[in-house]
Amino acid sequence: SVWEIAVKHALKRLPLPDRLVQWVLLRTNQFSVWLNDLPPKVQLLGLAEGPDGVKWVGSAGAGLFRLANGAAENVPIPGYPPDSACVPLGFAADGTLWLGGEAGLGAWRNGRFHWVHPAHGLPEVVVSDVEEAEGYVWLAGRRGIHAIRRDELDDFFAGRRPRVNALSLGIADGLLSTETRLDSQPVMAQTPGRIWVATVRGLAHFSPREVLATLKPPPVAIEGFKADSQPVAFDEPAVKAGIRLRPGQGRVVEVAFSSLSFVASRPATFRYRHQSPDG
Repeated sequence: SVWEIAVKHALKRLPLPDRLVQWVLLRTNQFSVWLNDLPPKVQLLGLAEGPDGVKWVGSAGAGLFRLANGAAENVPIPGYPPDSACVPLGFAADGTLWLGGEAGLGAWRNGRFHWVHPAHGLPEVVVSDVEEAEGYVWLAGRRGIHAIRRDELDDFFAGRRPRVNALSLGIADGLLSTETRLDSQPVMAQTPGRIWVATVRGLAHFSPREVLATLKPPPVAIEGFKADSQPVAFDEPAVKAGIRLRPGQGRVVEVAFSSLSFVASRPATFRYRHQSPDG
């Protein structure tokens, strides 16, 4: 049988012996009555089935519903904005249920909710869909496609790190549009070696492995060196060996540097460390 979610109902499509198909609205058990009695502004969004056969249904304004054994349980989400959409996006291999919507990326595991928000490093608040590949969780939203290491998310949910780091893809990376629709599921799908994303301006696809290859640090080039506002001549061997200054020279030192990247120069960031002569 095939399950589908309408705006107000959970539908189950059953094949008949003559190969015709009929729609059966589940009115005869507890959860169908509950779903039919939803407030007018509440809409059902998304459906995910766990390895145990339990089905999870999202909504805009009523949290999550768990359908099992002919009954439905409304699962409130502590601290979740009451009028925001929450969509079950699918299960990971370890049983984690990924949650999207309008309030960040969520995970239901071991009977608890965990959330990561923009304040913790998430690039945006809307998450339309997720896929896992190459050790990363790939997210689709309204501002592009984003990737976060799965082990970083696990550490964040466990309280072992305060935030996560994300890679983002947008118009400059070849997308015709960065926006995906939260109310159109699914938004992402995988084929061997590629992830496909349905944007509002067409279907995009990319290789996660090729994208991650661009994360290798580009070489750094020293473009200029000054000591006490005076230029100091140097060449590549001098840089590798270490530029030496005369005693008393270099109370103020200025170094101009950049990176050499012909793939993704826009998101390049720099960090540097000053080490005193005493070590």
